[in-house]
Amino acid sequence: MCYVGVGQSWQEDSREAGAEAARLAWDQMGHEWEPQFALVFGDVKYDQQEMLDGVTSVLGQVPMIGCSGAAQISPAGASTGSVVVMTLKSDRHVDVQTGIGEGISQDAFAAGQTVARQVLAPLPETSVFSTTVVKSGERFIEIKPYTFIMLPDGLTGDGNQVLQGALSMLGPTFQVIGGSAADDLSFEKTYQYYDGKVYTDAVAGALLITKIPTAVGVGHGWHPIGKSMIVTKAEGNVVQELDGEPAIRAYEELFGIEAQDLIEQPMGNVALTNPLGVPEVAGGYRLRHPIRAFEDGSISCAATIPENAVVRIMTATLDENVTAVHQAAERALEGLGRSEPIVAIVFDCGARFMLRGHEGTQREIEEIRRVVGEEVPIVGFFTYGEQAPTLGGPVGFHNETCVIYLIGE
Repeated sequence: MCYVGVGQSWQEDSREAGAEAARLAWDQMGHEWEPQFALVFGDVKYDQQEMLDGVTSVLGQVPMIGCSGAAQISPAGASTGSVVVMTLKSDRHVDVQTGIGEGISQDAFAAGQTVARQVLAPLPETSVFSTTVVKSGERFIEIKPYTFIMLPDGLTGDGNQVLQGALSMLGPTFQVIGGSAADDLSFEKTYQYYDGKVYTDAVAGALLITKIPTAVGVGHGWHPIGKSMIVTKAEGNVVQELDGEPAIRAYEELFGIEAQDLIEQPMGNVALTNPLGVPEVAGGYRLRHPIRAFEDGSISCAATIPENAVVRIMTATLDENVTAVHQAAERALEGLGRSEPIVAIVFDCGARFMLRGHEGTQREIEEIRRVVGEEVPIVGFFTYGEQAPTLGGPVGFHNETCVIYLIGE
């Protein structure tokens, strides 16, 4: 059996907020069980270490990861100004290893390697992570006995490079999920939590090894408008040219916006409502959020878009966003087969929170709960980037996307 609890606190005192959220989570899980793992998502208004000290004053030195967010997700929905704690305990069904990789700003790839190396180090040399295919009703499902949850700093380096560093240790088919730490949309400094301590410019990670089904659903709702374009010049996360022209010209031509109005200013609603989409092998698009335009007409994005990639400008309505989240939840639920979910862990993009506001993102959370079950605990946060596999495709770094991870019983 697996036991899960989720607690939330809006207390103003940092230590008391952490303690109350942890206490409520443990109460919901049942005090006859010692927590085996904790997830913590907090608001940057708190003294971060004091908040975690409050959590550990209740739970003890339990293996823990977490981070600050643009907003928190709980059974109450999407909210700001709180701390949310999830506790988990399993008798023989789940093992957890945690780790931390520091220095993303110096070498994002190496930070990803370090955290993956740490979670793998305690495992015996004979460890085998093999996917099992089982018949569930009228269909077959894959049961992956492993999940790597990663929470990188969303401001200090290329999140895609952190992911690639982790995959270089874990292997390209490893099930990786997560979200990049955020800071209430102030874009100044984010925080990562590892075993009761606060970090920044780091990536916290947890390896879950399970004997029960887990499943992932990913969706965003954006669709392309305008023409397909080739990235003819790029460096890192900066797209310099599209079809041989300065990248900003694509937005000028499609929307009739003067480039000078966007240069050296955050691209604002133009970027939120019209991210760039990179076609996936199995269909659909992986999104990249434009951040800033420069005098030379180049555009910096939230993650790398390589040269020779095909891109299109995207658009979506709120209803399309919500429908995509509904479909992602359905895919995750289908992935569990006949197993019932015991918890939903959600990484939703902070850009969606900025664009759709509390009412719109509340609809997304309500839609997830409607699909997986109102009684199923839900926990998560709004991110500065998401990590997850896509339908029929490899693990990747996403923007403006919702990732739903279900653990079954």
